[in-house]
Amino acid sequence: MCVNQRFGVALVTTGLLQLKHQSYAEDFEPIDRTCTCSTCTQYTRAYLHTIVTHEPVACSMLTIHNVAYQVCAVATLLRCRALVSTSVIFKFNPTG
Repeated sequence: MCVNQRFGVALVTTGLLQLKHQSYAEDFEPIDRTCTCSTCTQYTRAYLHTIVTHEPVACSMLTIHNVAYQVCAVATLLRCRALVSTSVIFKFNPTG
Protein backbone atom coordinates (compact mmCIF):
# COMPACT_ATOMS: atom_id res chain seq x y z
CA MET A 1 0.00 0.00 0.00
CA CYS A 2 2.91 2.38 0.52
CA VAL A 3 3.16 2.72 -3.24
CA ASN A 4 -0.18 4.54 -3.24
CA GLN A 5 1.00 7.01 -0.63
CA ARG A 6 4.29 7.63 -2.44
CA PHE A 7 2.32 8.56 -5.53
CA GLY A 8 -0.07 10.83 -3.65
CA VAL A 9 -3.07 8.51 -3.77
CA ALA A 10 -5.74 8.47 -1.06
CA LEU A 11 -8.49 5.87 -0.78
CA VAL A 12 -12.07 7.17 -0.82
CA THR A 13 -15.47 5.57 -1.33
CA THR A 14 -15.57 6.72 -4.95
CA GLY A 15 -12.18 5.21 -5.76
CA LEU A 16 -8.73 6.75 -5.67
CA LEU A 17 -7.99 10.42 -5.01
CA GLN A 18 -4.91 11.47 -7.00
CA LEU A 19 -3.73 14.36 -4.84
CA LYS A 20 -0.89 15.23 -7.23
CA HIS A 21 -3.44 16.44 -9.78
CA GLN A 22 -3.69 20.19 -10.15
CA SER A 23 -7.46 20.07 -9.53
CA TYR A 24 -6.73 19.70 -5.79
CA ALA A 25 -4.55 22.81 -5.57
CA GLU A 26 -7.50 24.89 -4.36
CA ASP A 27 -9.68 22.18 -2.84
CA PHE A 28 -10.02 23.03 0.85
CA GLU A 29 -12.02 19.93 1.79
CA PRO A 30 -10.54 17.05 3.78
CA ILE A 31 -9.68 13.88 1.89
CA ASP A 32 -12.96 12.39 3.15
CA ARG A 33 -15.54 14.40 5.11
CA THR A 34 -16.72 11.32 6.99
CA CYS A 35 -13.25 10.16 8.04
CA THR A 36 -12.13 10.96 11.58
CA CYS A 37 -8.43 10.20 11.10
CA SER A 38 -5.91 12.86 12.10
CA THR A 39 -5.07 13.61 8.47
CA CYS A 40 -8.67 14.31 7.49
CA THR A 41 -9.44 16.34 10.61
CA GLN A 42 -6.34 18.54 10.35
CA TYR A 43 -5.38 18.93 6.68
CA THR A 44 -7.04 19.86 3.40
CA ARG A 45 -6.65 18.36 -0.04
CA ALA A 46 -4.98 21.61 -1.14
CA TYR A 47 -2.35 21.36 1.60
CA LEU A 48 -1.68 17.70 0.86
CA HIS A 49 -1.48 18.50 -2.86
CA THR A 50 1.19 21.10 -2.08
CA ILE A 51 3.39 18.79 0.01
CA VAL A 52 2.80 15.42 -1.65
CA THR A 53 5.66 15.84 -4.14
CA HIS A 54 8.03 17.73 -1.86
CA GLU A 55 7.75 16.45 1.72
CA PRO A 56 8.35 12.85 2.83
CA VAL A 57 5.89 13.35 5.69
CA ALA A 58 3.07 13.38 3.11
CA CYS A 59 3.54 9.62 2.69
CA SER A 60 2.95 9.14 6.42
CA MET A 61 -0.08 11.43 6.39
CA LEU A 62 -1.66 9.53 3.50
CA THR A 63 -0.81 6.22 5.16
CA ILE A 64 -2.69 7.31 8.29
CA HIS A 65 -5.76 8.09 6.21
CA ASN A 66 -5.54 4.99 4.00
CA VAL A 67 -5.16 2.63 6.98
CA ALA A 68 -8.09 4.33 8.75
CA TYR A 69 -10.15 4.00 5.57
CA GLN A 70 -9.35 0.29 5.27
CA VAL A 71 -10.14 -0.37 8.94
CA CYS A 72 -13.50 1.36 8.52
CA ALA A 73 -14.22 -0.56 5.30
CA VAL A 74 -13.47 -3.92 6.96
CA ALA A 75 -15.59 -3.00 10.00
CA THR A 76 -18.48 -2.15 7.67
CA LEU A 77 -18.11 -5.46 5.84
CA LEU A 78 -18.07 -7.36 9.13
CA ARG A 79 -21.25 -5.59 10.27
CA CYS A 80 -22.91 -6.47 6.96
CA ARG A 81 -21.79 -10.07 7.28
CA ALA A 82 -23.25 -10.25 10.79
CA LEU A 83 -26.55 -8.81 9.57
CA VAL A 84 -26.74 -11.25 6.67
CA SER A 85 -25.91 -14.26 8.86
CA THR A 86 -28.65 -13.39 11.35
CA SER A 87 -31.25 -12.41 8.75
CA VAL A 88 -34.49 -14.41 8.67
CA ILE A 89 -34.58 -14.10 4.88
CA PHE A 90 -31.36 -16.05 4.47
CA LYS A 91 -32.41 -18.71 7.00
CA PHE A 92 -35.55 -19.56 5.02
CA ASN A 93 -35.34 -23.07 3.66
CA PRO A 94 -38.18 -23.88 1.22
CA THR A 95 -37.32 -27.60 1.08
CA GLY A 96 -37.52 -28.41 4.67
